[in-house]
Parts: sequence; structure tokens; C-alpha cells
Amino acid sequence: MSTLHEMADDQERWQHEVGSEPEWVKDMCAVPWVVMSRRDGSIEIIDTNNRVVAKMVDGSAEIRATIASVICDQVNKI
Repeated sequence: MSTLHEMADDQERWQHEVGSEPEWVKDMCAVPWVVMSRRDGSIEIIDTNNRVVAKMVDGSAEIRATIASVICDQVNKI
């Protein structure tokens, strides 16, 4: 039974860390919108409220990252 409880704690910790990652990145970069690369290969743009405003899954990773970077640069200039 203890193992199940530990697994649940580990899963909760993982969910918290994954959920707070965009906020941590924004704090480190000191910008309102950031680009996040996910394990599934998708590229996401995260806004000031930690919401995904765009998710790109098609095309090469380089093109998706470049497009996301340009979008964030334009928004962060405002």
C-alpha cells in the first residue's frame, strides 16, 4: 500500500513541475510570452496567464520554432 501512495505522490509532484514549467521559463526570460518545446515534438506558445495560445505540430521543428519565436518577439515588444 505504501508503494501506491508513493507513486501517487510522485505523479502529483510531476504534474506540479510540468504545470509550473512555463511560469518558470517566463520568469527566467523576463518576458510575458514564451515558446515551449514538448516531449511529443510539438511547439507551444504560452501566454502571460500560462495558457497555450498556439500549438504547432506540422512542419520541421526548426520552422515551427522559428515561427513561434517571431510571434513571441512581436508580442513581447508591446
